[in-house]
Amino acid sequence: RYMEFEHFRRDDDWALGIIRDSLNMESGTELQRLGREARDECLRELKSKGLSIRQIERLTGISRGVIYNA
Repeated sequence: RYMEFEHFRRDDDWALGIIRDSLNMESGTELQRLGREARDECLRELKSKGLSIRQIERLTGISRGVIYNA
């Protein structure tokens, strides 16, 4: 049963690939330099691609509350 779950796990390497491909950014921390509207749009994009709020927080350094409200 554990092996089945592991097969579908989306790790940080996968998430960084989404950030690079979808947002054309080398690292998630680049989001911190964007204006609020652009940042929130990018955060919504990442959430729509399947990244969890905690994963986005970990990779971008942006707080969970900001990500949740984006």
